[in-house]
Amino acid sequence: MTRIEENNDQNNVSDLEAEVEKLKRSLKRKQNRKFFSCGNCLLLFIIFILGCALFSAYVLARSGLVELPILSAKFYQEPQPEYRIKTENLTAAEKDLWAVLLKNAKEQILIQKKVNNFNLDLKLSEAQLTNFLREEIRSNDSLNKKIDFIQLAVKSDNLELFAKLKAPKVYMILNLKPMIKNNKLEIAVEQFKIGNLKLPKFLGSLGLTFLLEKSLNNLLALNNDLISISGIELMSRFVTVKMLVKSINF
Repeated sequence: MTRIEENNDQNNVSDLEAEVEKLKRSLKRKQNRKFFSCGNCLLLFIIFILGCALFSAYVLARSGLVELPILSAKFYQEPQPEYRIKTENLTAAEKDLWAVLLKNAKEQILIQKKVNNFNLDLKLSEAQLTNFLREEIRSNDSLNKKIDFIQLAVKSDNLELFAKLKAPKVYMILNLKPMIKNNKLEIAVEQFKIGNLKLPKFLGSLGLTFLLEKSLNNLLALNNDLISISGIELMSRFVTVKMLVKSINF
């Protein structure tokens, strides 16, 4: 008799524990439904919108695209190049890159005693490259109306393109790496900034196309049937273009 009572007590305890667990699960489901009620969903949505708005305001302030009270003063500082490149002291002959190429070619023909298929190292200063870009922009009415200032500085490991646009008044800074790939001259974007805001490199490629499409096409046109560019060397304020001159007309 005692053994039967003990079994009944154990069964009753098990049933009670099962009922408690069932109540716990039911209460948890109700709490979850309460948390995800319309009121809480609305609150989460408002927090999300506020977060997006704050992030957008930060991006705009950091880039300098829009001047925002407090945020612009805290997050934006007008960019300045490390130094300004002066082109005023260049002679007319130095400003004409084709004339510079012909002059160096004539010298190498005399040294190497070859008219065709001779090696040539064309050394250009950042002042000459900057002048070339500015002349290309002046010849393009659309770009000339948009670009207020531009220069191309030559560092020991890359090129820095610094541009100030007129409208909207914004600064674009691109760090570029020229290279020879599959016997072609390519220019890769290493870093892209609008104002103080770093942006993805693929956007920098779009910015580079916007600023320099015509200039780049003219520069890349050097690598044609007459001239084959084999290498690019950078040093502070100068770039050396190594090329094979297959044939040239004076």
